[in-house]
Amino acid sequence: MILSNEECKKVVAGSISGTLMSAITRVINSILDIGRACGSAIRRLTSNKSCIIR
Repeated sequence: MILSNEECKKVVAGSISGTLMSAITRVINSILDIGRACGSAIRRLTSNKSCIIR
């Protein structure tokens, strides 16, 4: 489909693309994973349930 110049000027694009949404979601998931890992480590250390490395 070929658009004329006038039709091209009327095209309105979305403000947030799917790629941007995906990147934001991955960043949020990474932050949550780091928080879970740190929370688990703190809980194991404070309850003395950590494994002893020999």
